[in-house]
Amino acid sequence: PDAVLLPTVHVSDAPAHEREPYLWEQPRRFREAHIGEFLGRVRPAYQDDTLFLVVQDDLGVLRDLAEYQDTVVGWVDDWSNADNNERDYLLACYIESLSQLSPVDVGKLADASDDPRVKALFADLEQLPEPERENTRNALLDYLNKGGNIEPSNVPATPELEQLRDKAIDHAREISRFDSLAPDFTAENRAIAEADRRYYTRQHFEAAPADFVDRHLQTLINLGQENNRRIRDVLEGPVLSGKRGVNDFIDREAMDTELFQHRDDLSRWNRLLERITADRTMLVCAGRYHRSAWYYDAHEPKQLGQAFSAEYACLKDICRSDHASEALLDYLEKHPELTRPLFYTLPLRLQPEQAAQYTTLFNAG
Repeated sequence: PDAVLLPTVHVSDAPAHEREPYLWEQPRRFREAHIGEFLGRVRPAYQDDTLFLVVQDDLGVLRDLAEYQDTVVGWVDDWSNADNNERDYLLACYIESLSQLSPVDVGKLADASDDPRVKALFADLEQLPEPERENTRNALLDYLNKGGNIEPSNVPATPELEQLRDKAIDHAREISRFDSLAPDFTAENRAIAEADRRYYTRQHFEAAPADFVDRHLQTLINLGQENNRRIRDVLEGPVLSGKRGVNDFIDREAMDTELFQHRDDLSRWNRLLERITADRTMLVCAGRYHRSAWYYDAHEPKQLGQAFSAEYACLKDICRSDHASEALLDYLEKHPELTRPLFYTLPLRLQPEQAAQYTTLFNAG
C-alpha cells in the first residue's frame, strides 16, 4: 500500500542550540537515562525489592529557571553588543514606521477624513462588541498596512471567485457596448482585478461581523487603495514630483531581511523570558520556595551564608515585569513575615506567633 504522509508539525521556531535541555548547565550534570539503567545497578536478588522515590525539588527548579533566565538575557546582551545590531534594528524600525500605520494612527483616520462613509465606518466599528471590535480593528490595521493588496499569488481561483470574475467580465462587456468607438482593451482585466479585490477583502475581514463588512466593503477597499498610494509616495516618491522616496536611499530588500531576522529573534527571546518569569512567579507565590528552604539553620554561620546564597540563586531578577512585581507584592502583603530575612528557617513552633506579630505591625502601618 502507498505510504501515508503525515502533515508537518511545527514544534518550535527556535534554532536547535536554543532547544537543548538544560542548556544553562556547563558542564552538564544530568542526562537522559532509561529506568533499566538504574535497575542494572541493583543486584539481581534485590531488583524486585527496589523502591524509587520521586523528589519534588522546588529549589532545584527555581535555580534552573533563574539560570535559564540569565542565559536568555545573555543572548539578548550578545545580540545588542554584536556589530551594530541594535543601531541597525532601531533605524530599520524607524524607516518601516514611515510607511506603516500604528493602532493609534488608525483611530485618527475618522477625524482626518471628510468622507462621511469613512466616518460611518469608524462609528460602526466603535459600536461593535468585544472581541469583535478588537478583531476588526486588527484586521483593518493589517489591511491598510498592506495597502489593500491581500490577493495571494500563484493560488488557483475557487469556484466562487470564478463565478464572480465571469459576472464582472459580463458587466464590463455590457458597459463597453455604450462606450465610444475606441475599444477599451483593459476593461476586462480591471473588472477581474476588482472582483478579486472584493473577494479577498471579504476573506481578509472574516474575523469581522459579516453585516459590517457588507455595509462598508467599498469604503474598506477605498481606504486600502488610498493608503497604498501613500505608501508608494513614501517609498518611491510622489509620481511626477521629481522627489526621491525612502527606497532610493537604502537597500530595501537587505534591510527588510535583517529587520525581520532581528525581530524574530527578539520576539522569540522575549516570549521565552515572559514564560520563565510567569513560572518563577507562580512557584514563589505558591509558597514553593519558602516551604522548601526551611532546613537551613540561620544560627549556624556556614548555613547562614548558604541560606542567603540559595535565596539569591532562586529569586534573583524575578521582578522583570510589572505583572511579576505586582504578584510578588500581593504575596508579601499577605505574608509580611516573609519580608524578614530567613524567617522561613525558624522552628515551626515559633513561626505562627511571630507571623501574627508581623501581620499586626503591617496592618497598623
